[in-house]
Amino acid sequence: MSEVTLTRQGDIAWMRLNQPPRNTMTPELMSAFARRIEELKSWSNIRVLVVASVGRHFCAGAELTKDTHGADAGLGGPPGDAERLRGLYVPFLSLTELNIPSVAVVQGAAVGGGLGLACACDFRIVAPCTRFAAPFVRLGIHPGMALTYYLPALVGLPRALDMLLIGREVLGEEALDWGLANRCVARDRLESAGQMFAEALAAGSPAVVQWSRRAIYRAVQHNPHGAADIESLAQALTFLSKDAVEGVQAFREKRPPEFQGD
Repeated sequence: MSEVTLTRQGDIAWMRLNQPPRNTMTPELMSAFARRIEELKSWSNIRVLVVASVGRHFCAGAELTKDTHGADAGLGGPPGDAERLRGLYVPFLSLTELNIPSVAVVQGAAVGGGLGLACACDFRIVAPCTRFAAPFVRLGIHPGMALTYYLPALVGLPRALDMLLIGREVLGEEALDWGLANRCVARDRLESAGQMFAEALAAGSPAVVQWSRRAIYRAVQHNPHGAADIESLAQALTFLSKDAVEGVQAFREKRPPEFQGD
């Protein structure tokens, strides 16, 4: 079984993360996601992509282990870390480069990079139990996955600051009120609602959908990649701090962190 599956229902493609229950951003999952995106590009007559997950949670973000802090690659040191982290973002952010709209069907937790994946899609369908969270401040690690761009754009500055600087979690119905979600339905209707939403998109003129999407994003100066470039270096630098070591250790031990500002 692949870590990410790709199927089609007529002119709608479904891509599912397949590492239940948490669907964390392991190297294997990210590599499989990138391969599926390339495979999707070779398919003809696809009008909409739906991104979903198998299991209890949509995506719990990066797998935080004792090796998370200070890992070097490529250039070495913080620049090497930034290069490695930026490479992790690329598969998810490649959704923005597709010529078709994407819809995230989000159950359970979408945390950190998982929240970034949901935000990288054009639309989000959620359930009341869906939980969006960006707990970077509690880990001592700078936000990533272009969330410093996506969250202000989607929910506004005060609410984005609430999520990023305090770590506030947002559940499904509130996410709908905030503009972080487009629909909120019962958990057992989530996939059928995602299919119906995708069918409504697919029913429109493909050229008008494609070019309207481009025009809208150009009008609002859509640039998640620029934010990701800055975030990856900021993340690499904060990985070097003692607070990052403490934050990750506290997370693994399921206790509140004791930050010293180092």
